[in-house]
Amino acid sequence: MVVYSLLIPVVVLESKYPFRFFSAVTVVRNNDDIVVFDTGFPEGSELLKGLKTFGFDPDSITWVFNTHIHIDHFGGNHLFKNAKKVVSRRDYLFRKRWGEALLKTRDKLSYIENSFPHLPKREVEKLIDFLLVIQKCHFREHYLGDPDTFLWAEDHPPVPEWIRIFSTPGHTPYHLSFLVQGKEKRAIITGDRVPNRRYFFAEGNSFIEVDMDRRLAKSSEQRIKRYAEAGNESIIYPSHDRPFFYHTGRYVQKNPCEI
Repeated sequence: MVVYSLLIPVVVLESKYPFRFFSAVTVVRNNDDIVVFDTGFPEGSELLKGLKTFGFDPDSITWVFNTHIHIDHFGGNHLFKNAKKVVSRRDYLFRKRWGEALLKTRDKLSYIENSFPHLPKREVEKLIDFLLVIQKCHFREHYLGDPDTFLWAEDHPPVPEWIRIFSTPGHTPYHLSFLVQGKEKRAIITGDRVPNRRYFFAEGNSFIEVDMDRRLAKSSEQRIKRYAEAGNESIIYPSHDRPFFYHTGRYVQKNPCEI
């Protein structure tokens, strides 16, 4: 089993406060299955370029798993027309309704403050501007892919036996993470529950990840750590950073990495 890590650039220039960052895409090849975990922002050329570098054709992808329904995590789903897509129905419905309400409400400041009660006051204006641009200019349901290819996680679909789906709410109410069990190592794809290595080890992280429920988020972080501690050699695959070893904190130097 081999794991490939891609960092896909995200650039949002329509906002008053331009945003530039990277979103992680993880690909696992195991026998006849080629699985993609999260698919980056809708502008898919960088994702396709990265896949081509490793010899992957989008039509050969058999599965796509999404941690949650934020546009920088599902924006490339539509590129994988032959893949089954495992998505949380509850997260999808929540995000759809939440975004529609954001556009309709007059008091957007209160709406954001109520949605993200732990957000520092100095960041509220930036987040309002960013989320409005995302909702108006970038959030399109068709990026999720053909609904006929969806498998709702809540229905416990028959996924490959070496993949375990587990709930990690907090960033969104129905956020998911995934455990990939290899022969010698395990990979844990965390989505935005772990944005980067410095956040995970509380090393003065400067990347502000916005959680809707901080109490649930902390509980989910502990769940991820329990899964990581249960493996002899566990690798964390965060949402906006390179993968790193759980027990040592060191970045994984080999890409791809055999597990």
